[in-house]
Amino acid sequence: MQTVDTPRPQTKNFSDPDETLTLTKGSAATVRIGELVVGRLVLEPGYRYSEHGPTAGTASCQFHHIGYAVSGVLLTIFGYFAMLLAQ
Repeated sequence: MQTVDTPRPQTKNFSDPDETLTLTKGSAATVRIGELVVGRLVLEPGYRYSEHGPTAGTASCQFHHIGYAVSGVLLTIFGYFAMLLAQ
């Protein structure tokens, strides 16, 4: 039987993020695990990217996201054609 050397799992904790960002109605934190960037976004009720989040000067966030809502309601609009409601 052949053995395979696999790297040990890496762990990070959001209590000590690699980067933080304070938003008008929320906050963001990221940790890096190898080449992967994992983020946590905490938004207050009433947060709208169009009003509170365009820190990059764009009408919508241009970053690629994969995520889920832990609590509350999140309405996401993708351009002019698609919408996602997470509850």
